[in-house]
Amino acid sequence: MTAEKDLPRPRPAPAGAINVVDYPHRNDQQPGAVWLAWPAERRLDSTEKALLELFLHNVAGDPTTNLYKRLIDSKTRETELGAKSVFASVSEDVGNPVLIGFGDVPAARMNERELGDLRARVKDELRRIAAWPAGSTELAAFNARLASRIVQTRRQLSKFVNTPPTFGFRGGSSDWLTQLHELNQMKSFRKSLTFKPQIAAVEKVLAADGNVWTGYLARWRLLDAEPWVLAARPRPDLIQQAQAERDARVEAELRRLQQHYCMGEAQEAIRRYRADYDVRTAAIDQAAAAAAEVRRPATADPRRPARLQGHYAGRRRAAGGFHVREHDQRDGRHRVVAGRRARESARVPGRAAGAADPRRRDRQRAAGVLRGDE
Repeated sequence: MTAEKDLPRPRPAPAGAINVVDYPHRNDQQPGAVWLAWPAERRLDSTEKALLELFLHNVAGDPTTNLYKRLIDSKTRETELGAKSVFASVSEDVGNPVLIGFGDVPAARMNERELGDLRARVKDELRRIAAWPAGSTELAAFNARLASRIVQTRRQLSKFVNTPPTFGFRGGSSDWLTQLHELNQMKSFRKSLTFKPQIAAVEKVLAADGNVWTGYLARWRLLDAEPWVLAARPRPDLIQQAQAERDARVEAELRRLQQHYCMGEAQEAIRRYRADYDVRTAAIDQAAAAAAEVRRPATADPRRPARLQGHYAGRRRAAGGFHVREHDQRDGRHRVVAGRRARESARVPGRAAGAADPRRRDRQRAAGVLRGDE
């Protein structure tokens, strides 16, 4: 079985590339998303991954985060990006690539110059966090917000493990699968579903003296590595282009069918093709039904479910030891052939081992268990 460590190293695009991907949409001014992606070159354990996730949510997320105030909030932003939200995550994929995204960015802003400026401002904010001196007001406020996120994370995990996983439901999510995958990556024997050891370790890191983010940001390579920039831009002309390509494929297929059936009329060629298609489909269905037919052995009892049948013995514990029962295919009954009851039967003259005890039958008949002779 191939493990993640055995997979070949990723072969990414050139570092720092800016790609604007066009997609079909009727509105050429439809806002879209912009992503900054750092290369997949990390090997994070569960504790360090939890710390990185908390850091990213503290930098890019709700209105209290650094990048929201610097680039989104109309009262405090330093440039007009036009985005309505900012978010971040660390991927579960090999190398744990880091993503910071901006939502509802105007299409007019999706050009190489402005996207490059956005990347420069994000990296500048990360450098500013790494440069905060120990004991500074900004560092204390940042760590206090992250401590509150730790409390929130602990509550969310406690609620998560007490919520049905909804496996097999149409509207279910992959949260439980992700959770179990993360637990499987841990090397320790004892593992906590709510990541108690990892959260405790994160709290210990946060309580250390000095600016812990200086070392961690360098270790995570968020300062020196150049992230890629990816933007999704709408283009209305791609709709007409896709429709024209579809029409061309339809015309080519119609010409092929006309040549195949030697028909001058396209509709007649389609009717012939449909008739052949139905015949072949029926043949496939018939072959599948024949392959799925289960043939029972000749000795199997059709009245019983498919299970181990024939000459077998099973054990059932009793007060005086155990009874060995044998299945008789002739009448489908089980008879006691060994054990205390069989030995007692063997002592009665004229009665073979496994035969019913008349005294026991009389007691059962009197109790209403048996009705009539068997």
